Amino acid sequence: MNRDLRRLQNIKEASVASGDTKGVASHAPSNQSMKEGEQVFAQEGNKPLALYKKNKGSLWKVALSANGNQYIERDLDVKGKTIIGGTVVSKGLFTVYATDDTSAWIAKFLDSGGNTVAGFYQDSDGDGTLYIYDSSNNADVLLRGQDGSYFNNRVTIGSTSAYSNADLTLDRGGYLMIKETSTPTADTNYGKVYTKNDNKLYFQDGAGSEHEIAYNDG
Repeated sequence: MNRDLRRLQNIKEASVASGDTKGVASHAPSNQSMKEGEQVFAQEGNKPLALYKKNKGSLWKVALSANGNQYIERDLDVKGKTIIGGTVVSKGLFTVYATDDTSAWIAKFLDSGGNTVAGFYQDSDGDGTLYIYDSSNNADVLLRGQDGSYFNNRVTIGSTSAYSNADLTLDRGGYLMIKETSTPTADTNYGKVYTKNDNKLYFQDGAGSEHEIAYNDG
């Protein structure tokens, strides 16, 4: 028996006894090197101490903690609720899946009173939707891949300046680019401003009457 195998054999044990002083391997054991029922402590470089046990032909592993921090080497499968009292920091891709392919919440963010403040939703067509709620639990912002989005408050684009009295403020270049279109269908109680391929600007009232917005170029 070579020195490495002898050292591994010396740190193996059938159970963890109170006051046991078995050694710790510097590398993880393999399934082939372990006998059924054996267990061993190992600590690889830059990894926490771990307990390995062979049970029913499979090698099981659990990482131990010296400070309360938990180390997960691969996937974490949570079947119930996950309650986090601190900060979640992701150094890679953070992925959340819907529970099924029907209409369902993918993720919800709640305040201390259990009210939803924001969330990601998947509708029956598979479209993703972002909701942001106000203090009265009304959806203030709704962004979705199709079928339209809305902001239920004043919006400023181009800066973080305080809201003005206008529903929409352009606070960067200060101009609005409008694609040329044809005369739209009227909506009662709403007016529309648009331009057509004749290079003129128009206003349509709620009754559907179209009015050219005249200008003086001289």
